[in-house]
Amino acid sequence: MTVDLFPGTIVTEPADPGARPIRETVLPVEDRHRGVVHPEAVRVDLQRAAKETGFFAPHVAAEYDGHGRDMRGRTVVFEEAGGSSVLGPPALNIAAPDRGTMHLLEVVTTPEQKERSLRPLATGEIRSRSALTQPAPGAGSDPAAKVKPGRPPSAPVMNHLRPSMRRPPGTRSARVVSAVR
Repeated sequence: MTVDLFPGTIVTEPADPGARPIRETVLPVEDRHRGVVHPEAVRVDLQRAAKETGFFAPHVAAEYDGHGRDMRGRTVVFEEAGGSSVLGPPALNIAAPDRGTMHLLEVVTTPEQKERSLRPLATGEIRSRSALTQPAPGAGSDPAAKVKPGRPPSAPVMNHLRPSMRRPPGTRSARVVSAVR
């Protein structure tokens, strides 16, 4: 069986203009800051420019101000527009962990939760963060992160996050990912 992975012209045509805003807007900012930018205002300005060019949030449904591209269409835009620049992904709102958080919220949440959490994240109003932990003795495990004893494995409750987790500017909450045996 032959599998055709070519995304087709309907997917590739919009990606070509996506490279222009990165070259004309993002790369000069990246050069000025030498690829390291901490001020939140720079991210906000770059996202405003991406919205003006129509390439902001290509992975989010149109009802949340995105472009609603499928996985094939996303990869073309991500590679063309975000893969050439350190600041390209945050400018297009496709940087980790926000992109994964938006996908998760779009797939598994209720309409009310989408309005409360997905919409402000998809529009760039807020950012997300990930909080990771795993039980001992796994690689990178944190003995301070544990599940409450006596609970069945199907209902673990995490009662501690690593105290060193910092909250980046613009974040409102964290997506907690826990590996439990």
